[in-house]
Amino acid sequence: MTNKEYKFCLEADRLIARRPPKTLKRKIKSFFTPDYIEDFMIVLRKVEYLDGKPGILNKMARIFAKNKFNRLSVKLGFSIAPHVFGPGLYIPHYGTIVVNGNARVGANCVLHTSTCIAGSEPKKLGDNLYISTGSIISGNTNIPNNVTISANSLVNKSVAESDVLIGGTPAKVIKSRPAWYECDDHEEFLTAIKEIDELRKRMLG
Repeated sequence: MTNKEYKFCLEADRLIARRPPKTLKRKIKSFFTPDYIEDFMIVLRKVEYLDGKPGILNKMARIFAKNKFNRLSVKLGFSIAPHVFGPGLYIPHYGTIVVNGNARVGANCVLHTSTCIAGSEPKKLGDNLYISTGSIISGNTNIPNNVTISANSLVNKSVAESDVLIGGTPAKVIKSRPAWYECDDHEEFLTAIKEIDELRKRMLG
């Protein structure tokens, strides 16, 4: 991960969660009332950025970052491997989440609690994935862009269609559905997605 990619991921994660910038006033406030999920997201990206960077200072910084990452993971109930999620990861609540390191998930993913991306098999999951509470994704699974997974679903095979809602055990296509942020119940996120797209063009070209 380059420095530009690192900074872009930090900003995309902040925008999708609709958090205000970390001004001095907000930093002071967060000292007394910390947002542990925000802290987790920041240190997750830092661990990803420092991974493999040469030099003793970078290695020491990664040790400290990984230690904080592990402590926050235990506090929040997260077991999320680094280098899985693209920019714009949104975790609304703390609670049990398990994500294996062999998965690769695109941008703008919403990850609810009591979810599991399990197994050692490789998984390729697209952009704008919405993983509802209690969902499990297992096996050698590919999921295209703009797929919403309904609550308590078991996804154990690849999905062929994009822009759909899937659900059930095992999961199957229920109906056509646009990307989660384009739906009426999430339309307030549409501005954030547009801001992330504009930021990507400015920072990454």
